[in-house]
Amino acid sequence: MWEQIEICKKELEEEYKKNNELINRISNLRLILFLLAFVFIIIGWNSENIRIVAFIAGSISFAAFIILLVFHSTLFEQREEAEKGLMIVDQYEKRRGEGWKEFTETGSSFICEENKDLMDLNILGKNSLFQWLNIANSRSGKRKFANHLTRQKIDEKSWKMCQEAVCEMSNHFTFNIGFQTIFSNIRNIRNIDFEEKSIYPDSCRKANIISIVFGGLLALGMIGSLVLSLSSIISFKFSGIMLLFCICWMNIYSYFHKKEYEEIGQCIHAFGKMEHLIEYISKEKFSSEPLLLCKRKIEEGKEMIHGITKISYLYYAKENKISNIIFNTIFILNPLLIFLYRKLMKNGVDKLKEAIERVEQIELYLALTGVAWCKDNVCLPKKIENISMKMENVQHPLLSEKKCVPNDFSCEEEIIMITGSNMSGKTSFMRTIGSNLVLMFAGTYVNATYFEAPFMKIFTSIGVQDDISRGISTFYGELLRIKKVLEYAKDQENEKVPFVVFIDEIFKGTNYNDRIFGAKAVIHQFAREKCITFITTHDFELCELPEKKVSNYFFSEKYEENQIVFSHKIHSGQSKTTNARYLMERIGILSPSN
Repeated sequence: MWEQIEICKKELEEEYKKNNELINRISNLRLILFLLAFVFIIIGWNSENIRIVAFIAGSISFAAFIILLVFHSTLFEQREEAEKGLMIVDQYEKRRGEGWKEFTETGSSFICEENKDLMDLNILGKNSLFQWLNIANSRSGKRKFANHLTRQKIDEKSWKMCQEAVCEMSNHFTFNIGFQTIFSNIRNIRNIDFEEKSIYPDSCRKANIISIVFGGLLALGMIGSLVLSLSSIISFKFSGIMLLFCICWMNIYSYFHKKEYEEIGQCIHAFGKMEHLIEYISKEKFSSEPLLLCKRKIEEGKEMIHGITKISYLYYAKENKISNIIFNTIFILNPLLIFLYRKLMKNGVDKLKEAIERVEQIELYLALTGVAWCKDNVCLPKKIENISMKMENVQHPLLSEKKCVPNDFSCEEEIIMITGSNMSGKTSFMRTIGSNLVLMFAGTYVNATYFEAPFMKIFTSIGVQDDISRGISTFYGELLRIKKVLEYAKDQENEKVPFVVFIDEIFKGTNYNDRIFGAKAVIHQFAREKCITFITTHDFELCELPEKKVSNYFFSEKYEENQIVFSHKIHSGQSKTTNARYLMERIGILSPSN
């Protein structure tokens, strides 16, 4: 699917180059036309014989100059859009390698007590799936994407719809570029939260025609008094009194509707520039049910967005002090603004909410589709009922495919004990499976040629550290993680929901005897549950447990010319090698052995 991006990049580069050349040519032509218009006017001013002809020629030249000015402005906008599109393409090129790690949006602010254990799989935070895939601009869009990646309760119907939408969206990369370009150009979009209740009226009052009629009479009175004063029928004092009366009424009206004006302002700042995006989505052709549903709901809210755009012109006229006075004395701006807003919002708030919800839903689908656009080795995972996993050529999605060694792996309802030397790939392998499970549960592609698994709740105990502020040691932190798993297993409501556990170097925070004792006890309990458990360890004793569900796997290494070489391939069986002494010698802690 990377070919789509390369084609799109080429088209954008050609468009940018073409617009740039046209801009330069028109700049020169505008200068010539302006000088011609100036020359013809001078000639006409000084030559009576050809004055009319010169003025006509000057007028034509000046009109052509104005037309080119408008066209020039359009070309500038098109060039900026092409430039923005190229910047977005560049971000996808960075996602394909490791340049995405410089993206500023990491999703760290969405880490909470409920999902912090999952951060072992790099879902949120620095160097995470969120940082890699996120394209959301608004605060609500980012929050929705973070919640979607960390969700643990999965509805199969919505999951299938998400997969269907992502699958179709993978063929709409050009639409993706346009969508992101328009959405990111909305003013203050990064500060907007479309889920804030304050930008939607809770209960909009009925549009009041009385204030419009009264204001209209005042405006007519103001215009009439001004006309009569200019005709010397009445004194200008009457016009001044009428103007003063109109200004007083305007200020009184504004004072009593201050909160409603603030509400209108919030609404306009949030939705006033959305019309272009709504139009863009409406023109795109979709075929899958979830995308057609999004498009239909967006089109139902199209009239609301259009109405808000029209109201915004009145609102910004009100915000300007000079135009506020002029339009309120002649065109009853303040009551008209309130009237139109109430009339628009009376029956359309739900449609507006739904339309924006669907816009952000499309944004979420586009973010998830990034896996397919940035990876060559992808497939849509298959959901199965039995507690087992099977994957072929699985890779870690956050690593470059050129550097990441793929693995084939399958297991059933068992405990996978993984041994191997330091740096051989044990922990990375667990994270590879875990992160691809997260992508699967999110309803998108995974980094593998084949991947199947059931829906499972994920538990982790990887990289557990002590917490001095809470008085929690590393070992106690590990115990708390294990306790969560066992409590979940004992909960009768979760009887039909299997789970998967990833434990790195089980109980590494305590002494050898307690570690072995504790590990055996935990493995014995997990062996009785409906789960798949991955455990890495350096304690070979744990590989020889009598539990029937325990299966042994290992990573190995070899030495070539006194250099250690890791294969990063998983094998069935128990590791027979260690490399601690070699690494200690290499960095100078120990003297080289003979």
